Amino acid sequence: MHLLLFLRQIFVPAILDEGWSVYMWDMLSRSIHVLNPRSGPYGYNQGKKERHDLIVSRLHDALFHCFSVFFASWPIKKDNWGTMYPRIVDTKLSRDESAFVSLQIIRYYDGDKLHLPLTKLNTSKMKCMALHECMKLQGIISTIVGDVLWNALAPADTFEDF
Repeated sequence: MHLLLFLRQIFVPAILDEGWSVYMWDMLSRSIHVLNPRSGPYGYNQGKKERHDLIVSRLHDALFHCFSVFFASWPIKKDNWGTMYPRIVDTKLSRDESAFVSLQIIRYYDGDKLHLPLTKLNTSKMKCMALHECMKLQGIISTIVGDVLWNALAPADTFEDF
């Protein structure tokens, strides 16, 4: 049962034609959450729900196949799972923004709500924080980090220097 608590939520990001989506399996409530940052403030229409249902079905089968291969006695059964479509975005996001926002969803979604609302301002702040964290990684030998910092701290007067 300790493994189940460790694997309570499993997130699967997926790239679709319209952008990135995240699917989350909650092992305790036996529910699958479809988290599409492109759903916008109005939620999911019937066509999008049907498409996500098809994807969820295939991913669900594949996930439980992996459980049967890697875990001899996986305690949760594949049958009788519910699918939820929570509204997680109050603004319209572009296809390109959906990639980064999907990372925010994985980081801040707890199964009930996002602990950091997905707004344009929060997304912009998170991009800066992610860049900062990447630049602090140990062992970076690339000159790109220095170039980025130099251009951020002492920007050129023209774009010809780039």
